[in-house]
Amino acid sequence: MTTNPAALEVRLDDHGGLAEDIACRKCGYNLRGLRTEGVCPECGTAVGRSLYGDFLRYCDPAWVKTLAKGMNWILAGIIIGVVTGCTGGAGTAFGSMRFARTPDLTAWAIALPGTLVALIGYWLVTTRDPAHSDKEKVLSARRLVRVAQIVGLLAGPALLLIRSISITFAMGLGAVGSIVSLGGTIAIFVLARDLALRIPDEKLARSTRGLMWVVTVVIGLSFVFGVIGAVVMSTMVAGRAATPSRSVPINYSPSSAPSGAPALTSVTVTTKGITTSAPAGTPFLPTATAGFLAFAVAVGVVSIVCLIWGIRLFGAYRRAFLEQAAAAERIWASSATAPPIARPSAGA
Repeated sequence: MTTNPAALEVRLDDHGGLAEDIACRKCGYNLRGLRTEGVCPECGTAVGRSLYGDFLRYCDPAWVKTLAKGMNWILAGIIIGVVTGCTGGAGTAFGSMRFARTPDLTAWAIALPGTLVALIGYWLVTTRDPAHSDKEKVLSARRLVRVAQIVGLLAGPALLLIRSISITFAMGLGAVGSIVSLGGTIAIFVLARDLALRIPDEKLARSTRGLMWVVTVVIGLSFVFGVIGAVVMSTMVAGRAATPSRSVPINYSPSSAPSGAPALTSVTVTTKGITTSAPAGTPFLPTATAGFLAFAVAVGVVSIVCLIWGIRLFGAYRRAFLEQAAAAERIWASSATAPPIARPSAGA
């Protein structure tokens, strides 16, 4: 029989058993000491099947099929999210009019179906590879993806509840949630890229890495601008609270001042008993508004590009996983087991 070039180079002991730790690809059992023509005592899988390389086509077909199923759920979640997102604005406005204090909860409820469907998909895609059961780190990309998905699911109602108690604490918790979400997003791409390299598909891996950086930059800038906006709003609120309302608002600018009127040096605006003063002609608010509006438009355009890019990317992963699952079934269905490339053990 011709030696399969994909088989691992392993050390054998004097009795022909494995002289190193090799995990069973079906259940993760340590096969050390077993002969290459034997079977795993836990699940009955041929030892030879665990001596192939780490490519997906040599992995447990059921696990590779699970990856493909997960991609189906993720794509479905994205589509549902797009559909509900188109109606989310109207739903949020309706919630604002009918329930006054629950527009955020309304928006969260509208997005919930897509979020749950995507959560199922990510949970399937992050199913642990049986052959790697003893190699996973405590804070692995797989686990971080799951944690971030759960945090994203519960963030909406949790922040709404905490906001009614303490806005400051809610802002801090929201910042932590944003950081976890960013970490989970990066972990998704890291995990996907590792799987692409196990196909192997260098083009798919490069596309995954490129989208990861674009999404990371967009989320990072959005977070920074959000913090700046929150600080500005907090400063304005604090300034209004510190100034009692005892003056009459001036409603004209220097260029439109009545004849003989004193020079206008400041503008005072009174709202609900709270007065805010600013130098005449201060351009800060219009400039800041225009800046944030321009940034929002840019983020919207880039987000649409990322959405289309992501759908195409996940579709490519789905097709690749299906192909690899079919190849794995053919390999595992074969009765022939390729022998390992043996090398002498250290004591030989």
